[in-house]
Amino acid sequence: MNITIIGDGKVGSTLARVLSKEDNNVIVIDKNPDVLSQNNEALEVITIEGSGLNIKTLHEAGVENDDLVIAVTNQDEINMICCLYAKRLGAKHTVARIRDPEHSEEVEALIEELGLDDVINPEYAGAVHISQLLLWPNVSDIELFAKNKVMLTKYKLEADSPLIGQSLLEATVFDDAGILVAAIERGQDTLIPKGDFVFQENDTAFIIGEINSVNIFFKLKNKRNNIVREVTILGGGRISVYLAKILLQNHIGVKIIEQNVNICTKLSQLLPDAVIIHGDGTDYELLEFEAVHATGAFISLMGHDEANIIACIVAKALGVPKTIAKVTRLKSTHIIENIGVDSIVDPKLITANHILRYARNLKMKNDPSINALYMMNENDMEALEFAVEHDYPFLNIPLKQLKIHRNALIAVIVRDGQIIIPRGDDSIRLKDSIIVITSQPNIASLADIF
Repeated sequence: MNITIIGDGKVGSTLARVLSKEDNNVIVIDKNPDVLSQNNEALEVITIEGSGLNIKTLHEAGVENDDLVIAVTNQDEINMICCLYAKRLGAKHTVARIRDPEHSEEVEALIEELGLDDVINPEYAGAVHISQLLLWPNVSDIELFAKNKVMLTKYKLEADSPLIGQSLLEATVFDDAGILVAAIERGQDTLIPKGDFVFQENDTAFIIGEINSVNIFFKLKNKRNNIVREVTILGGGRISVYLAKILLQNHIGVKIIEQNVNICTKLSQLLPDAVIIHGDGTDYELLEFEAVHATGAFISLMGHDEANIIACIVAKALGVPKTIAKVTRLKSTHIIENIGVDSIVDPKLITANHILRYARNLKMKNDPSINALYMMNENDMEALEFAVEHDYPFLNIPLKQLKIHRNALIAVIVRDGQIIIPRGDDSIRLKDSIIVITSQPNIASLADIF
C-alpha cells in the first residue's frame, strides 16, 4: 500500500517503523530536517521536508495515489486540514490524531464534516489502558479481547515458583483451568512454548483466557488483586486529565502533583473533584509528606522517560504497591520493570497497534477481519483477534488435522459468547472469533497462519 505520514514526532516515527516493515511504500512529511534525517537513515522510507498544509508538498508525496494518509502533527487543527486536503486530492483513506479533550468530545461530527475515516488519540488510549491496569494491579501488562471477555497478561516466574523445572505438559496447574500459556519471554527472546518446554526462573509467561479464569489462576498464585481506591498522578498533561476523569467516574480518588502553577490552576478548573498539588513529584520529601505510601497506585506521566522512572522508584521505596510509568523512547523495558516500575505504558505503541490493524484490514478489502491487534513486545510477537465471516476451507476441521505455521498458535475460540481454550479435536466454525498468537510477520487474515 502507499501510505503518507504527516508529522515525524514520536507517534509518526513509530508508525513509519511498523508500517515500513510490512511491505508498504511509506513517505514521511515533516518540517524538521534533523528529525527526517534520523528516520531516513534508520528506516526504508522516503522523507520530504515541508508542511502537510502545502498542496505542492502533498502533490510531491503523491497523496492522490495514496491508500492511506495519517496526520499526526502536534496540532489537531493542522491534522484535520491535512486530511481534508489529502482526501480532496484523491487519497482513499485518512486518519487524524486529535488529542484535545474539547475536540475529542466532537469526534463523530468531525469525522462526518471532514470526511475522516478514523481518528486516533494516543493520550486517551493510554489513559484507558492505565485504568485497566488499575483494575488488575498485580499484573504488569494487560490486553483485553472479545469485547472484554478474554484477558492476555504477564506472569513472571520468581524464585519460589513451583513451575520452575517443570515442563508445560507436567504443569498440572494449567489443566482444565480455562487458561493457556500463549508465549514465553526469556531474556531477549520470545517463543511459543510446546509441551516439552521447561520453565526457568525469571521466565515471563503470557497467560491468556477468560477473565474469571485468569483471576482464579492469580489467586492460586497468591497474587490477589487489591482494590485501588486512590491514586497519585505525577504530571498534569492531557493523558493525566483523561485518566483522572475516567477514575473519578469510577469513584477512585485522584491526587495530581504538577510543578507548573499555571497548569495547576487549569487542572483545578477541569477536575474540581481531584486534589491538585503544586510541587516537584520527584522530590522524596514531598512524596513522603503527601503520604503516597497510603495511595493504591502511583502513576508518573511527565514528558521525560527518565523522570518518570525515577519518580516511580522513589514511590516504590516509600511503599506504594503499584507504580506505572509512561515511557515513550527507552527500549529494553523489561529491565526497567525490575528496578521499581511495575508497569510501563507507551501511548505511541498503543496508537501503532490501532493503525497497524486498520492498515492490514485495508489490504484485505474483501475480508477485513482483524478486530484487534496487540504487539506484545519488542520481538514482533503479536496477538490478533479475527472474526470468521466467510466460508474458509479450514472450517469444521479438527485443529490437529490442520497444518498451522510453527510460529503461530490458535489460543482462544470465542463461540456464541463462550470462551474455548482449543484442543486438537476442536475446530473453527463460521461466526467464531479467533485469537491468534504469532511471530509471523504481516498477518492480515486468519488464512495466513495455515
